[in-house]
Amino acid sequence: MPVNEPTASAAPPAVSLWAISRYFLWLGTVGFGGPLALVNAMDEDLVRRRRWLSEQEFLEGLAIANTLPGPVAFQVGVYCGYARQGVLGGVLAGLAFIATSVVLLIAGGALYLHYAALDTVTALFYGMGPVMVAIVLHSGWRLTRRTLKDPLQWALFAVSLAITAKSAHCR
Repeated sequence: MPVNEPTASAAPPAVSLWAISRYFLWLGTVGFGGPLALVNAMDEDLVRRRRWLSEQEFLEGLAIANTLPGPVAFQVGVYCGYARQGVLGGVLAGLAFIATSVVLLIAGGALYLHYAALDTVTALFYGMGPVMVAIVLHSGWRLTRRTLKDPLQWALFAVSLAITAKSAHCR
């Protein structure tokens, strides 16, 4: 059964299985920048622009996804499909989300193996690193500002960030 937040203002919109599949196929094709960037894109598109989910529904889905092991962006996508169309919506959202990525990953890997010796290919891969870091940092900051509400949450965030940075530095 789909997850629906009771609201006094409006019922959740009816979203077809085709629309869900098409959206996640598109996001899986053009989305990049890691899980935070993809979750941020879903927030922008599905909560703010299309209004397929309320902010509360989206944040609940994000909280659930963060408690589970595995790829957060994929899990949030499955949750979004589930919230609007039940189990079938979740399954189709998940399959559509990863389909293009799997094909692109296999094709990119094959091309890299074939052309890895070229300086242009090496430079391209080195150049993409800083761009990805910037996208992830920007998306992380936006989500952090929206989800941390009081000083205690910010303090716990700061401690967690310091521990993570310290453990990453020690390796």
